[in-house]
Amino acid sequence: MKLKSNPLLLIGGALFLMSFQVLSDSSQQVSVLEEFHSLAPGAIADLGFELPINDFVVEGVAVGVEGSAVKGSVNLLANDELSFKYRLLTKEDISVPDETYNDYVYVTLSGVVQVLDYVEPESEYSDFPVGTSEFDKYTNERSVSWLLPGDFTAGLYALGLGIVDVVDADFSSAILLYDVMLKRNGESMYFDFGNDDHINNVNLQKIGDVRPIQDNMGFESTSGYDSLLITTTPDFVPVPGAMLLMGTGLVGLMAYGRKKAA
Repeated sequence: MKLKSNPLLLIGGALFLMSFQVLSDSSQQVSVLEEFHSLAPGAIADLGFELPINDFVVEGVAVGVEGSAVKGSVNLLANDELSFKYRLLTKEDISVPDETYNDYVYVTLSGVVQVLDYVEPESEYSDFPVGTSEFDKYTNERSVSWLLPGDFTAGLYALGLGIVDVVDADFSSAILLYDVMLKRNGESMYFDFGNDDHINNVNLQKIGDVRPIQDNMGFESTSGYDSLLITTTPDFVPVPGAMLLMGTGLVGLMAYGRKKAA
């Protein structure tokens, strides 16, 4: 029997599936992040904490530790300078000091991993205006720069960056990454997270809730290129556009159902 196609059904189904794709990016367990970076089990989970964060139990219930990350391959030469800027964003109640429970950002370079920064009460935070962000607070701009020595071994290196939510996954945090620059022989080359050519050239890959941000969330950017938001959001992210797509798709499917029933 030959099936007849129905435009209303096809459009409705396509929009519904598109909306699901937009909504389905969420944080991953820390063990999955370690696999993503080709690290040994525990390499990220045990970064200087008093307790292995994979083993936290709250009121008899094991608490998952979640996060998101990006990685890419970069050809580095001696005397290259690699730099970037970032801000930490959070919904944590940072008025309660407890270092064990701090969310943290980590960096990896070809199998070596270390903590870059913490979401902690000691940092200075500013409040987002109500209703302008999914996060409550943000830090001042922070800069990182690495100048490779003259005897550095040139080659293709795997670079990675991620953020992990420790214990209280209901209160997500994020890193806003921007002005990523490689300076070589006096020439500065910025990376654009909204540019497919840039992404393909470094084989940029992501896991979890990672989103390009066009306006840098209103913060000043030297490059003017798209920034990247890497979050510990554990659940679906129902952004308005996605909800509209999902609603439109459902309307199409329901309309088809009513038509068929009639």
